[in-house]
Amino acid sequence: MLDVFVLALPIPVIGTVVRYRATYYPKSKHGQSSSNASIALLPATPLVMDIVPTAKTVKSLPDIEANVGVKVDIASTIVDREGNANAISEAPNFLGVFKKVWKSEGFEGLFKGIFPGLCFSLFFVRGYVSPAPITFLQSTYTILPLNLLYLIFMITTYRFITTPHKIRYSAPRETLRHIFSEYERQHPFWSLHYSGLLLPFVVLICLDFFLVQWLYSLIGNVGPLLNHFDGEEWWKVFNHPVWKEWAKVCAYWLIAIVSTIFLAPADVIITRLAIQPVHGNSEPTEERDVEKLLDAGVIVPTSYLHLTTEQKHYLSFLDCFYRIVEEEGWGVLYRVWFLTFLGCLVPYIR
Repeated sequence: MLDVFVLALPIPVIGTVVRYRATYYPKSKHGQSSSNASIALLPATPLVMDIVPTAKTVKSLPDIEANVGVKVDIASTIVDREGNANAISEAPNFLGVFKKVWKSEGFEGLFKGIFPGLCFSLFFVRGYVSPAPITFLQSTYTILPLNLLYLIFMITTYRFITTPHKIRYSAPRETLRHIFSEYERQHPFWSLHYSGLLLPFVVLICLDFFLVQWLYSLIGNVGPLLNHFDGEEWWKVFNHPVWKEWAKVCAYWLIAIVSTIFLAPADVIITRLAIQPVHGNSEPTEERDVEKLLDAGVIVPTSYLHLTTEQKHYLSFLDCFYRIVEEEGWGVLYRVWFLTFLGCLVPYIR
């Protein structure tokens, strides 16, 4: 019982990290979105707009329910046809996201990913469910199949955390409908291909497993750092072996800093790609929007955090990068950068 309690402790932190990285906040002035931000909750196609009730169409709710075939909750589905972001009043921060989750969902929201989080500890040796691939203590034979399994597990965990629906573990089929789209349930491996995550994961594996670890092996292990100088004469102090060990420490920190500059944006982008549903590359936009609304049996409510799942889908890793820079700014790419930095220093954490 104590082991389960210890393993469950990081779950609220993990959930807050995922939500914070996935929160959409466009460049704005006084809470108004910029002109280049794609903030519409759904693409404004005629087919979708006939289904989603707006303030002008609430009176025809019985007709909408008859056409859609589901019960519509007015309070959670009324949206502005123009997709304004007036509700986004202040820039998100880590503690602010934590407080919003606690205020809106309580303990249930903070521990939303507890089931996959506990299962995670049974299969992987890692501090938390990170968006980075696993390279710690791996060989060239195990690293690719293990990371393929880990990628599926990471996507599942992040979907559990960010879903706006209430998770009922007693109803697994309903839960799967909330977490994965119909296309993802029918074509799980093709979904990975269309998610845009496979190539970035392979590139990160090569960088971390071959380049960074090779640099660490060149530096070698760090010896004692606090050896006394045995009363040596002052001109011999600079040749003391302890300075070589301190130089190794500085080299380790330099590699960690440079790695963080490149890996922190990758963590944010991979998080956003992982939580957005995949509907197939060949499906028309209108059909994907309708499937998104109807797949779980209800119209998906708007998140109180304005997650990126409510925005126009990212098409690829590079598309996500360019849109974040253009719509939200460079700072968004370095959300929770300190966790990436700690992971570069201590591979078990990352």
